[in-house]
Amino acid sequence: MHALGNLTAGCDSLGSHYNPAAATHGAPDALVHHGGDLGNIKADGAGLAYVKATMPGVQLNNILGRSVVVHELEDDLGMGDNSQPGVQGHTSLTTGNAGARIACCIIGATE
Repeated sequence: MHALGNLTAGCDSLGSHYNPAAATHGAPDALVHHGGDLGNIKADGAGLAYVKATMPGVQLNNILGRSVVVHELEDDLGMGDNSQPGVQGHTSLTTGNAGARIACCIIGATE
């Protein structure tokens, strides 16, 4: 999950990962991870993916208006190369080296 719900520049304006505790990136079930670390999703042969995320300790009112981003690569969950922080491709502890943003949406609620 990303911090912002601003689509003025498409997926590029959604900010960084939602990270209220200023933690490093990791798997959703890791001891240390961003509040917005949702892990990897898998699509079927037709490209469809269904996602159900459980985020212990995170309340719905804290994520409404934020965003979900699908990246081009598999997230290494903070276990990969972090040799060049700030440069995409070597930022495991912040981005999981997940690559470009290819799809996104804003989190909302319906009645």
